[in-house]
Amino acid sequence: MQPADRTVPGPPFVANTQPPRRPQTQLRHVHEVPPPYQSFFPYKTFNAVQSEVFDLMLHSDRNAVVSAPTGSGKTVALELALIRALSQSDGNRAKIVYIAPTKALCNERTRDWSSRLRPHNITVAEMTGDSIGPGQMSDLQRAQVIVATPEKWDATTRRWKDHRLLMSLIRLFMVDEIHMLNEAKRGATLEAIVSRMRTVISSSHVRLRFIAISATVPNVVDIAQWLRDEPSGNPAAVCQFGEEYRPVPIRKEVFGISTSGNNPWFFDKALDGMLMGYIEQFSDEKPTLIFCPTRKSTTSAADALAKASIHARITDRVLKPLVLLGIGFHHGGLGFDDRRTLEQTFLQGHLLVICTTSTLAVGVNLPAHLVIIKSTVQYLNGRQSEYSDLDVLQMIGRAGRPQFDVDGVAIILTTLERESFYQQIVSGQEVIESGLHEHLIEHLNAEVVLDSVHTPAEAMRWLQSTFLWVRIQKNPAYYRLRHVTQHEAGLHAEERLAAMCQRNLHLLEEGQLVQRSPYDNTQLLSTEYGQLTAKFYLSYKTGVALSQVPPEKSHTLADIISLIVSCDEFEDTRFHQDKGILNALNKHPTIRFRIKGKIQQVTDKINLIIQATLGGTPLTEFKAATAATTLEINRIMQQAARLASAAVSFALLTGRVDYILSTLHLHQSITARAWYDMPGIVRQVDQIGPALANQLAANDIISLARLRAMHPQEIEFAANRNPPFGHRVLTALAGLPDWVMNIQQL
Repeated sequence: MQPADRTVPGPPFVANTQPPRRPQTQLRHVHEVPPPYQSFFPYKTFNAVQSEVFDLMLHSDRNAVVSAPTGSGKTVALELALIRALSQSDGNRAKIVYIAPTKALCNERTRDWSSRLRPHNITVAEMTGDSIGPGQMSDLQRAQVIVATPEKWDATTRRWKDHRLLMSLIRLFMVDEIHMLNEAKRGATLEAIVSRMRTVISSSHVRLRFIAISATVPNVVDIAQWLRDEPSGNPAAVCQFGEEYRPVPIRKEVFGISTSGNNPWFFDKALDGMLMGYIEQFSDEKPTLIFCPTRKSTTSAADALAKASIHARITDRVLKPLVLLGIGFHHGGLGFDDRRTLEQTFLQGHLLVICTTSTLAVGVNLPAHLVIIKSTVQYLNGRQSEYSDLDVLQMIGRAGRPQFDVDGVAIILTTLERESFYQQIVSGQEVIESGLHEHLIEHLNAEVVLDSVHTPAEAMRWLQSTFLWVRIQKNPAYYRLRHVTQHEAGLHAEERLAAMCQRNLHLLEEGQLVQRSPYDNTQLLSTEYGQLTAKFYLSYKTGVALSQVPPEKSHTLADIISLIVSCDEFEDTRFHQDKGILNALNKHPTIRFRIKGKIQQVTDKINLIIQATLGGTPLTEFKAATAATTLEINRIMQQAARLASAAVSFALLTGRVDYILSTLHLHQSITARAWYDMPGIVRQVDQIGPALANQLAANDIISLARLRAMHPQEIEFAANRNPPFGHRVLTALAGLPDWVMNIQQL
């Protein structure tokens, strides 16, 4: 079936259609690598980019920044530096840290390096997620290569003084995709951890080498200035490569398409009808990848391109009709066998088009001649957001197949308003700016807690070690417009930074997260509230909200839920045409604390989702609920669990018994995903689901203590299950703590 509208808007923005000729490079051979590690590379010679950086990475200790196009093989620069660190006299004890912006990149690097380093008895440990598990520090002690996201390394190193020996063994700190500095929150975290690593090493008197790799950016020298060599203060070495170094040149085009209204879903649907036109014009009848913002979008795009009969090897009923015509869709919701079949069929050339989510941008190697990014707004973790620079560059990097193509084509379909923004990204002209000033107060508090900053003067020196300091001197106008007062906007760069620092320190004192020493007014001391804010990775506003609960205010369970859902950590939650579901949910009998009137605020939504989860009410029983609803619920409950845990610690500091009891009840409920006092509390045992919990409750088995006292056969009889179900339940129950708490007001 042909789409109704196959008109391709024009003329598009076109970038790098004819890259300059690459200079001749003497290619280096793998046998030049130290013998133990030659097998690390599954080829005989390095490519041009890798050969150009070979001596700098393998025969030097200089800090360095490598800027090169996606797909040019720049990751090998990190691997050469890694081999140098492992080949030193203390290499058997040395630790190497690799930082990447996403879990997907960390997963990919962990799998790859684990398999290639295993023959050398070198262990790779991965650290991703929002919290530090009890066994993770021991994993770090054993591993030589540590792979982590910026957020995870930030959380880990906020306690680095508890692990001085481990930190003193780090010899190489590698940052992949350092252009993530442009992302406000993640970039700010990256700046903070790099500055912290400098502090860590200066205290242990050992040298730490910094290596960073980046996509093509115009101000890579600014990054080099930031990652300067110590103690000389000289900028890091810069290796900058243009599009001519990419094995397969990519023609990049950005189409700005007019849209009525501001609804990304209608815009995405409108793009479905245009896809065939783009494929016919640019694919040259070669394989095409279409990146779509949601799982549903992959199926609607594929359905818009073709309809056909059932493919015997595919079991998914929606996928089957599409594959025979050479069109498929790919996302995390497909079964493993279907995904593998789809990938192999595409690689073999029997499948010409795959409509996919961003799952294929990282990890699975499926290059295509043509890449189309269908809409630049995605639905991720329960919320709408624009693709980051990193996302776009990774998707574009799939265009061009080195073994088959002499060139590739990448197309971005976006709104007219965002056309110029993506033009800058694909042409490599987007200047990297700092985002630290937007999250400065949280990172400043963490440094005071760490005892790295003792005075306002030291806080200023810490700021001067950041990328923010480099950029504010060169582009003060950018930082005049964001998160600065009118007075600060009129100051010169250094004065403005000092004023921002002073203002944030004042706010920390005002919020009782930092205080002045009673013996020396210039000395900064962290308070217990400030320490908890850093420990639980909370925003400044959340730390203040949890610490400054008015003493005259009640502290019922309903009050604590209202407090939690108002925290900044939920700021990205939005309504998604789900007010009807929520208003119906508000009337459900399992909702204990109903919202008065209609659902108007996002906090009402979060409140109801938490209560519905604790009450065992699946939102899927409401017709309008989708798979995306489930993802959003999981994200909200994960944040709620962290905030409830933090609330308990804050409540203990206040000494208010009602506050303590209510936060404990909420934490217990969220951890078990069931109200602490409901009959189905036994649901927290792994073997017991909601239906079985109700069946046990009908037999008066409503507590863990009652369950512990039962014989396996009694459990099987009450549950109407066969042996050894009773033994499995008791085994799972043995893994849960058996707490007894007595609270007495003095």
